[in-house]
Amino acid sequence: VALLRGYISAELKLQARDAVRYVLRTAVEAPHDMDKCFKLLADAGKLNNALAAYVDDLLEQQVHARERDSGNLLSKVLTIVKDRIDAERHVAASDELRTLAEAIRIQDPTQRRDYLEQALSTSLDFAQRFEAYIADAAAYVHDNKVDAHLDADAIKDVSRLVAQLRAKMPV
Repeated sequence: VALLRGYISAELKLQARDAVRYVLRTAVEAPHDMDKCFKLLADAGKLNNALAAYVDDLLEQQVHARERDSGNLLSKVLTIVKDRIDAERHVAASDELRTLAEAIRIQDPTQRRDYLEQALSTSLDFAQRFEAYIADAAAYVHDNKVDAHLDADAIKDVSRLVAQLRAKMPV
């Protein structure tokens, strides 16, 4: 049993190291693809405790290295990665939020409609929850001044599309 636990622990560390390399490579080579990077990791189940622990270990190593060296850029990058991992793990618990974020990212109206149609067709329960979620989001955007990074028009468009799609679905 101890041998098996050791093997599993080593395997999780290797997977975490590969995930961190993937994130850092994406950050350097294609920073505009970071959302896609984290979505792929989340879909593969790699945004887990082992990854968070691995990043924590790397940050601790950087603290010790900083005592000897003034270069701390890697520490800053790892802190950003850790924060993003924590945020993605939190968002992963909300299918509604992830679906809304993805729908907002899709700029083409036809692709957005197709995406929402597919997302809502997976479960009538999810379709009902998402309809209520997007209605709340649209009301919040309407009633409050929103962050400049938030696309209020996209939320309204998603809300309109969801209402149209839900009208065609059974109650």
